[in-house]
Amino acid sequence: MSLRTNQSQAGISLVELLVGIIILSIVTTMIIMSWTSLQNSYSSTVKGAEARNTARDAMERMRREIRDIQPPLGQTGGITQAGANEIRFTTAFNDPGTDGDGRILLTRYYYSYDGSKPPDQWRLFRQRDTNNDGSFTGDPTMVIARNVVNGAVPSAGSPTPVFEYFGVDGTTTSVLTEIATVQIRVISDLNPTHSPTYFDLMTTVQPRNLRPQ
Repeated sequence: MSLRTNQSQAGISLVELLVGIIILSIVTTMIIMSWTSLQNSYSSTVKGAEARNTARDAMERMRREIRDIQPPLGQTGGITQAGANEIRFTTAFNDPGTDGDGRILLTRYYYSYDGSKPPDQWRLFRQRDTNNDGSFTGDPTMVIARNVVNGAVPSAGSPTPVFEYFGVDGTTTSVLTEIATVQIRVISDLNPTHSPTYFDLMTTVQPRNLRPQ
């Protein structure tokens, strides 16, 4: 007697294999896109936080140094130039000098921008006349903030001044001897490569040693 065994072998067809590959590809693509989106979101959050901190640090530095404007011995005033995008003044702030009495040096903050260049090249700078020759030639330049978009807000034809000056009566003035307070405003773009996200900081400083006439 012969024993016959019927064995049926189950398998998958080519169509089923292709469907499985397509489904796996879709799921993989969704995972990659989700991961990329999370990475971009995290990167944007970190860059935004860094930009905020930089803008705050720049504002605080200008506020403290302008507050401590100090005229040279025997002179009045202390502000030597008052412009919308630049201020020059004398101060001994954060420079005790070798004798410990402080060196009153010419200092300036200025904003530089060019509409033909990207916002990451629109910057706030600080310079100090470290060799005390009455100019800033050869003195180091410090970048204190990037992506400062005052030059394009609300528009290129109507930029926002970084510095504004007011007399004792609260009205704006351009006369150096009449300045009692300085308003500082810094607008940063937290998302310079995409749709703008503005971070607007403003403060008013009353220099301690000014004696408006």
